[in-house]
Amino acid sequence: MAWVVSRALGFIALVVTPTPDGRWFNAFGVTAMDGGWYRIIVMQGYPNSSSTTVFTAWPFFPLYPWLADMFTRVGMPIGPALIGVSWFFALVAFGGVWQLASRRFDDRVANLSVWVIALLPGSIGLVLAYSDSIFVAALVWMLVLIDRRAQAVEDAGVLSRWTWWQIGALAAIGTASRPNGILLVAVAWAALWSIDRRSRHAVAAAVPSLVFLVSWMIYGQRKVGDPLIFLTTKAAWSESPVWKFVLDPFAREAVPFHVAVAVAVFALAAPSLRRLPPWWLICIAVLLVPQLVLGLEGLARYVTLAAPLSIACALTLSRRPRWVQWLALVACAAGLMFLGIWVVRYSWVP
Repeated sequence: MAWVVSRALGFIALVVTPTPDGRWFNAFGVTAMDGGWYRIIVMQGYPNSSSTTVFTAWPFFPLYPWLADMFTRVGMPIGPALIGVSWFFALVAFGGVWQLASRRFDDRVANLSVWVIALLPGSIGLVLAYSDSIFVAALVWMLVLIDRRAQAVEDAGVLSRWTWWQIGALAAIGTASRPNGILLVAVAWAALWSIDRRSRHAVAAAVPSLVFLVSWMIYGQRKVGDPLIFLTTKAAWSESPVWKFVLDPFAREAVPFHVAVAVAVFALAAPSLRRLPPWWLICIAVLLVPQLVLGLEGLARYVTLAAPLSIACALTLSRRPRWVQWLALVACAAGLMFLGIWVVRYSWVP
């Protein structure tokens, strides 16, 4: 139900509400912003040139458009293919969040966790034709496997010797979905340090991601002569690091909203953070600290992608009266619609 509600709210915000020119139905709303780059990749592939001053498709990793392209090859239009892949993996991600929270806490917290991550304003990235859904799905199911490993170690139980390779494979899916996906390896290593410190497990957790990343760098080298093309072309994007925000908070009008969402999420999660396992906390730090340094615009999405934060919020809400829970979820839904409307009407980075 949370998946359906968030799709409905996001669709209304992105597609139905009027654009600045007064049109009440924007057929391309769900593929707005970066969805256009993924459309280009599916249609034309990656360009044969690089530039640090002109936007190109190189900063966008290939797994998401590759999956969408599989459906276009059997006749599906590009837009529905991109949307379908994104929405499917959002459902997978929500299932992983439920599994993660229910195993460590209870079903009530798990249900609240799914509603929180589905309705947080940054969840608009899970409605748009973005790679966010693939990334968060890989993250949460990786954490599910890590928690199972931790439980098996605590209970002196037996778990497949392939578990860390499975964790590494999920980390590789996250790595192939977006440039910061390699951070999932750091999360896996942090868990490994807490659970069972064996070098072969560290190798298993990292090798699949490294194989992809090296292969992608070789492709970039052969295509344009730059193995780090996905980083060098990112220079064309105007970022909003924290020091710029401190000097001029309203230089970019979307940034105060993103900061406000992040502050609200952390305030709600803070009372329950101590109840999370250490590798969940490291996951939150690993995913969010670089974003604070590199750019605050988009921060609302990143606090959503850091899925353990949603579970911490649900833990806090589970100890509050039902009306407080409803009020918090309604506020999240309003923020989701607000951000979606402004993405389409005023090109806010979601």
